[in-house]
Amino acid sequence: GDIYPNDDLTEIDGDYFCNYCVENHRCSDSGVCGYHTHHSEYPIFLGDSHCNMYPYLGVELEVDKGGESDDTADKVKDIMGHDFIYQESDGSISDGFENITQPATLEYHESKEDAYRAMFRYLVKKGYRSHNTSTCGLHVHFNRSFFNGNEDKYIERLLCIVDKFWDNLTKFSRRTSANIDRWAKKYNKKPTEILAEMHEHYIDRYYAVNLSNDDTIEFRLFRGTLNPNSFFATLELVNAIVCYSRSDESIDRMTWDDLLVTDRLKAYWETVKDRVV
Repeated sequence: GDIYPNDDLTEIDGDYFCNYCVENHRCSDSGVCGYHTHHSEYPIFLGDSHCNMYPYLGVELEVDKGGESDDTADKVKDIMGHDFIYQESDGSISDGFENITQPATLEYHESKEDAYRAMFRYLVKKGYRSHNTSTCGLHVHFNRSFFNGNEDKYIERLLCIVDKFWDNLTKFSRRTSANIDRWAKKYNKKPTEILAEMHEHYIDRYYAVNLSNDDTIEFRLFRGTLNPNSFFATLELVNAIVCYSRSDESIDRMTWDDLLVTDRLKAYWETVKDRVV
């Protein structure tokens, strides 16, 4: 809504940008962007939500130990699609970057499984690590609009599900207890108190369920990974939790098995269920 003199604008492909925004626009095309410099761009929603029956999931996957390399970032874009993924620097990462996808349905993410596997192989070959670090997380956002204007009701159900299955979720996350306490802690409050803090914009983002963003809710609990099975199992679990939270099913009567809705989820759970956090 601001007015700028023509001399202060830069033309790119027929569109005009002020000096502040032009760098954000350019960084989406190549290399590693600065921290949160790309977040002002409008998201592209990919996949069919079937009239909002399914959420859109946006992934933030941190990788470390391989360098903040523009060339590597561009190769990842070549593999995954320049309109689907971009990279940003992050102060919590020692020697790497964060890979951020556009919001997409689980079905869309899984339609790109071959590309994800190629991306993970490439990053590992270049020396990057995600699980085998103390710095990397796998964060999954979903769109608040999925809750159809009944945010308080469904967020309260979501928080109750996370609280009920906290022990299983921490095993599933592959994080250590110290790492959870630092980056994705448990609320240990009543949902009504948490919602009040959310509405007052007085809420820390370093919780397992981050409610500080205006347009998305973020699961921060999961450790980073370059293993496609753990990666997709994580997306499937988040999708299942979010869909269950918007249903009319009883949380009191629900079991952990109600969330293990795919063969991949069931198989992955067998590999981590005895893990000591």
